[in-house]
Amino acid sequence: MATLDKHKTRLIHIASVHFSYEEEMASTALKLQIFMCTTPYGFDWCTSLTSSPQSVTTSTMVKKRTLSPLPAFDQKALPVFLQKHDFKELHALTIWRYLAQHPDATFADIPGIPKTLRTLLGEHFAHFTTSVTTEQRSADGTVKLLLKLQDGHEIEAVIMRHTGRNTLCVSSQVGCQMGCTFCATGTLGIIADLCSGEILEQLAHANRVAPIRNVVFMGMGEPLNNYDAVLAAIRAMTKVFGLAPKYITLSTVGVIHRIRQLSRDAPLVRLALSLHAPTQEMRSVNDSIETAHTLGKLLQNRSVHVNLIPYNTTDVGAQFQSPSAEDIRAFHAVLREPYNLKATIRENHGTDIDGACGQLALKNKPDGSRDIEDLGPRRTKAPRKTKKSSSTSDNASVDASPVATSTGSWLTRVNDFIDEYQQAIGFILLGASVAVLAIGIARRGRTHLS
Repeated sequence: MATLDKHKTRLIHIASVHFSYEEEMASTALKLQIFMCTTPYGFDWCTSLTSSPQSVTTSTMVKKRTLSPLPAFDQKALPVFLQKHDFKELHALTIWRYLAQHPDATFADIPGIPKTLRTLLGEHFAHFTTSVTTEQRSADGTVKLLLKLQDGHEIEAVIMRHTGRNTLCVSSQVGCQMGCTFCATGTLGIIADLCSGEILEQLAHANRVAPIRNVVFMGMGEPLNNYDAVLAAIRAMTKVFGLAPKYITLSTVGVIHRIRQLSRDAPLVRLALSLHAPTQEMRSVNDSIETAHTLGKLLQNRSVHVNLIPYNTTDVGAQFQSPSAEDIRAFHAVLREPYNLKATIRENHGTDIDGACGQLALKNKPDGSRDIEDLGPRRTKAPRKTKKSSSTSDNASVDASPVATSTGSWLTRVNDFIDEYQQAIGFILLGASVAVLAIGIARRGRTHLS
């Protein structure tokens, strides 16, 4: 692990980079969103570009949770229950849609299902297994919800208000094992996976506050480390809650084999990929003019749009600072002029209530974060029978990003990855997939902010 520099580090988050390309049989729009966020000793996503899909995993196993009553919105539990009790599985969609449209309804209110089923639902399920314990409102209209889970764990969801639409930022896990030190959630370590029902309850709670049109999986946790539950929740957001797939965005630090899988399972959903620097050597430098030029060279000759997001201050990231407005404008100018890239300096939401990007964290929790370099390679020996895990569970542990063993040119590997990803989704119809690429950069040394 690298040594933490004594100087404070300035961070810029970069977002919304649109890539477009044409193939012989189809055109596919590939959107890459860049969050420039790195640390002197933090996450190194680029190493995953040289790894095979199943070559590495984390050593962290998330304990399977048992919930009682079960969440009515759970996309696995309810169909299994209906089948077990000899009810038609099509009743599940009726139940979900009614509960989504009537947040205060009871099971007895649901029309079109047998009376005996209503009774059984009341005995085994709950409309909401989570409760909103705190609702904070920002001066800019952003609302942060603190939700208490059935087993006492807590998560956060954020409603961001825009002209003509409201966006909900949802959590997929309690805590996160990826250990990005600029992110408050990363200091928690991984505590638990959410089931699909608990993810959907965040949307149901938010709809009580304001009608939600967009959902972004950019809250607590690495969504692709809880793949089955997240995928089930995404599908329900469209079938049950009526959201358009193009208005759902999933952000990941780069679990490559799951990215490929997501492009097949949910090709219309937008994907956000999170990197930390345009080169391996710059992983601790992220708002310099040199970095802007390197990023420009990476993205030039592609149809892109870049959103620049200043680092948001947290209690756990004392070594970091937000760059000055002058530095952000200079970075922005480099992307626009020499490289002719579309770039926007994006406005943050909810910073005064710790609801902005990188600020979600539960207070008074132990520091369970780990550097990506501490994540061990995949074990080659077969697991013991006593520790066998189910691959079909909603909240099963899944593979995460690889260890830092990178060699060669980072820039070359990024371009190779982009080309590989384009080929992987080339069969998808026009506009079917949108991805987001997050790259982190920091500035330190003589020019650091005091």
